[in-house]
Parts: sequence; C-alpha cells; structure tokens
Amino acid sequence: MPKTGAEAIWTWERPQAGAAPAARILLLAPHFPPGAEAGSQRWLALAGHAAERGFGLDVATVAPSSLANPDFERLERLPPGTRVVGIEQVEFALERAEAALHRARVRRRRASSAGTAPGPAPADGRPTSLARAEIAFRPGAARSWIRSYNALLELRRERRWGLRAAAALRSWRVRGRHACVVACSPPHGIHEGARRLARASDLPFVMDLRDPWTLTERLPEPMASPLWYRVGSRDESRCVAEAALVVMNSEAARDAMRDRHPGAAERIVAVPNGCDDEPLPPAERDPRFLVAYAGTLYLDRDPTPILRAAARLVRRRGLRPEQFGIEFMGESVSRDPLAAARDAGIGDFVHLHPPASRGQAAAFLGRASLLVDLHQDSRLAIPSKLFEYMRYEAWLLALCLPGSATHALLEGTSADRVGPDDIDGIEAALERCYDERIAGVRPTPLAADPRFSRRIQAERLFDAIRAISPRRTRG
Repeated sequence: MPKTGAEAIWTWERPQAGAAPAARILLLAPHFPPGAEAGSQRWLALAGHAAERGFGLDVATVAPSSLANPDFERLERLPPGTRVVGIEQVEFALERAEAALHRARVRRRRASSAGTAPGPAPADGRPTSLARAEIAFRPGAARSWIRSYNALLELRRERRWGLRAAAALRSWRVRGRHACVVACSPPHGIHEGARRLARASDLPFVMDLRDPWTLTERLPEPMASPLWYRVGSRDESRCVAEAALVVMNSEAARDAMRDRHPGAAERIVAVPNGCDDEPLPPAERDPRFLVAYAGTLYLDRDPTPILRAAARLVRRRGLRPEQFGIEFMGESVSRDPLAAARDAGIGDFVHLHPPASRGQAAAFLGRASLLVDLHQDSRLAIPSKLFEYMRYEAWLLALCLPGSATHALLEGTSADRVGPDDIDGIEAALERCYDERIAGVRPTPLAADPRFSRRIQAERLFDAIRAISPRRTRG
C-alpha cells in the first residue's frame, strides 16, 4: 500500500492472480468504484480490457466516506491486481452552506407537494444553468461576483484533490513498471496533479476527457462565470502542451479540440464509451407500451417535449394508463417531470422512480418498449446512457440537433433522431413505435453493430497508450 499518511484514508486491492502485468497505469479518476456515478463506468469497463492488453491499474479516486452511496460490489468487477486508494473530497464552508440551503428547499417543496415523488428545488427565479453565450460578468450585479467566487472555489477544490491524488499515487511509482499517467475528467482541475506526477515520474501524460473542458457549452448557474472559462483555458493549454495523448469522447469533440489546439492535433484522438458485452439481467417486458428515461434531470435535460408529444398521442388515440406510460428513474434537480406531466394532462400516465443501483436501472430499462435520450445543450458530448440503451430490445428515440455528436453517432441506425422542439416529429416517432409493438415487432439492439463496441474503442485507446509508453513497457 502507498505511504500516503492522512491524505489516503482508504485503500483497496484485489490480489494478483497469475503473472503480474507487464506494465501498470497510474490513473486519477474521481469517478471510479466504489463510486456509482455514470462516469465511473468508463474506467470500470476499461479496466478489464486493460488487463487483457497487459496493463494493471493503480487508481486514485474519491474515498467512500465522501460518497453519498458507495457501491462496494462494483470493486469485485475489477481485474486481479487492481489497486485503489481513496482520497477524501473536501468541501468548503460555502459549499456546505449552499448544500444545506438546497436540502431545506427540497424539504419545503416536498411538504407543499405531498403525495408526489420528490422533484427539483426551487431556484428563487434563477435558471439552474446558463449557456455559454449567456454567461457574462456585470460589475454592478451581486450575482456576478457570487458566481465568480463560486467558480474560484470549485476550481481550487478540483486542483487540490488532483494534487493530493497524485501525491498518493507517487509512492506506487516503480521505475520500469508504469506505462503512463492518466487523468479522467470531469472534474477537469485534476489534470494539473496528473501533469505534475507525469513530469516528476518521467512518464507520458494522458488526458482522458469524458466531456469537453473549456469547450463545454453550459455551466451550472452558481458558478457560471467568465472566470471559469478564463482560468480553465490557461490550465487546459498548459496540460495539452505537455500531454502525450488527449482522448476525447466523440469525434466532434476531437475535431473541435484539434481546432482549439492545432499544435497538438496529432496527439488528440477520439475514444467514445461504447457498449459493454456483460450479460443483461432477464427482461420482464411491461405489458404497456412503456417509454423510459434513466438518469438525472439536470442542467438542460427537459422532459417537457416528450411529455407534450405523448399527451397529444394519448388524446388522439384514446389511450389509457394501462396501455401507455412514461417512467423516469433518477434525481430531478432542475426539472419536475410530474409537474410537467400534470400540466400536459397526462399525470396518471407518468411515474418517477428514485435513483437506484446499476442492476436496478438495468431491470428498469429492460421493461421498456422505447428508451428516450433527452436533449442536452452540448453538441460535442455523447451521453453514456446512449450506449447503455443500445443493448436493449427497445426502440431508441434521441432528441438531438443535426450536427451534434449524438446525431452523428446514430447516423445510419434504426434510432429516431428528432429535434427537441419538434413535437410533431416526437409524436410521430412514438406512434410508429407503438403501432409496431402492437403488431408484434421486436426491435434489434443497436449494440449488434460492432462500431459501437466498447472492446473496439478500448483496443484503440490501449494501442495508442502502448505507442507512447516508454520503450521498456512495449511489446
């Protein structure tokens, strides 16, 4: 175990079985088991492919004591020889105060909406997020100063965690045994710690960005300040300049990043998430035509268009709740699907489930006839849930704009791609799928297409890592 003192408050190791890997990767990944966030699935899945290619993992992640719902069973899915160190995630006093205020608002809303599932807290008339074009600093506006202060706190918090994680990994550094240092973000501030660790260890530095950094197109309102972009641009440029490899999560993000950093274009590649090949739990198909969405409703994820289109279909076809339904699983931070459903006149057709484990989410998705991906104001990013959806015998409806990474990903597939404001198009897609199900049609999972395979994407990633690794680790 690394000698990290008080910084590392938790360690875990899966004993090595058989020969030790030829080389190891030092990985900084705040989202990694026992974390259960969607982002943690990327390197949990890649770990097995890394082992097949002769790479072991030494990982620094967030300690279980800092997680709301750690899932220790996910650790058992990691390959033998994986070592994990947990670094506590420190919150600032202002963050704790704001979190307490948020909880108080949620309690007030629940009290005023007795009998309904919990929804988002009111935002005192403020939006929950702002698009980049809306973000500006106004010296005379107190909120601008507050946002700038919050942005600085968040940036400092991310950087501090990355530096502490890098320090925890440093004692695992054995010359000749490690291939590179990888940092998987967001949060993007961790790359500074990884950059310093790579330089001190004389190892290649790999930036793995699940979402774009300063190319991100929307920020949470409390930190939506130009200062976030200004500081991020400085840090991103410094890290990209020293990175041996920059990994983006879509071809659109890769191309945009190459335009932003033309001097590093040859080192910037695209490695999307892809579909995993682990078996799904037995599906118990809902007798209704069930439309399902799994994930947090936050930032710009708005269920209103799908609910309005469904309401029109229900009224026009005279459907009943035992024939047609829409269900959401996850936390509602910025949107309340139940309130939107009542406004649309289909409150009896809609149900909201609380966040659940990955296994429970898989069973939930397996019941659905149609899986919907809500629009996000990020043309460069591909939601990881899309690759999850592709594994099921269900129709797929993506609310997206032409030119977005999601729209391009689904080109040539059977998935319906409809603009988020095209209520007529959404209604038509729902009706066509509903009629096909009544006729006995069962859709083929899109994961059958090999271009969506996580394995193929992993091969691309680890081939690139082997190519930049010190010569002693190649072969």
